[in-house]
Amino acid sequence: MGPSQQVKHELEQCGEMVCLGWEDGRRSPEYRALIQPLRYKNKMYLEGTQTPIGLNERGYYMYIGPADQEISSHGGTFLLRGEERYQIDRAERVAFRGETVYYWAILRNYTEAEV
Repeated sequence: MGPSQQVKHELEQCGEMVCLGWEDGRRSPEYRALIQPLRYKNKMYLEGTQTPIGLNERGYYMYIGPADQEISSHGGTFLLRGEERYQIDRAERVAFRGETVYYWAILRNYTEAEV
């Protein structure tokens, strides 16, 4: 079993069902990925945004997904987990010896009425 198959096997065991979505309404088939809150305590992740109805404290998350589900922070792509929607702030392909092993990304809670 190669590295990408090992990662996919682990994601099948402990990942959550997610799918990619695009602003034009398209959705990818569901697949399993890991989403974990970032627990950094620096100022970058503790700030919120003041909105007309109060403080919007955005959560940041780390994503690890299978090699066969390319994820991108371009082109109006977002991630869905149930009813939760995440903006993809940064995404990278992780490779070993030229083979894509998994995709890594930083996600942020998406708030419909952002100011």
